[in-house]
Amino acid sequence: MPESTSDATFDTTRTAFSLVVNGVTKKYPNIRFVLAHAGGAVPYLAGRVSVTASMLAGLGGAMPAIAEGMGKIYSLSSKWQSKMPEQLSYYLRFKDNVLPEGPDHFLGTFYYDTALSASAHCFASLLTVVDSSHIVFGTDYVFAAEAAVPIRVEGVQNYAGFAPADVQAIARDNVLRLFPEFG
Repeated sequence: MPESTSDATFDTTRTAFSLVVNGVTKKYPNIRFVLAHAGGAVPYLAGRVSVTASMLAGLGGAMPAIAEGMGKIYSLSSKWQSKMPEQLSYYLRFKDNVLPEGPDHFLGTFYYDTALSASAHCFASLLTVVDSSHIVFGTDYVFAAEAAVPIRVEGVQNYAGFAPADVQAIARDNVLRLFPEFG
């Protein structure tokens, strides 16, 4: 498959989850991130990440205390930090940066463009993460062929799940809300 078909979308996915798990979205809540290509696989993987959040939030007994203690020990030295087990590091970052709000909260703060993603497949999944107020129009032109632009326009206009007000919001209003200087 061409890189634009899969690699770019997975890079977007990794970046989005990295922003959440590493606490960037929590630390900087006023930054408005716009994810290309409808967030890549973010909408599809959101459910899996929510299950992880539920499991981590529900951990009881000695395990959370042991993880916290081990994290403090590893943090005493930069040499030790580099040897911290990946799962422990992930758990501690996830607990500190994603809980108690949960991943859906942070994923819902992103904006998602329609570049090469204006299709029923993408919109059905994307609308489980955000409503139309967080979707902005995009085509990926000049990287995508000029012929792809009308297909993207039609993809937004013809999606059965969008009312005319949704189409107007995606086509223009949401971008103007994000970037009033464009108006």
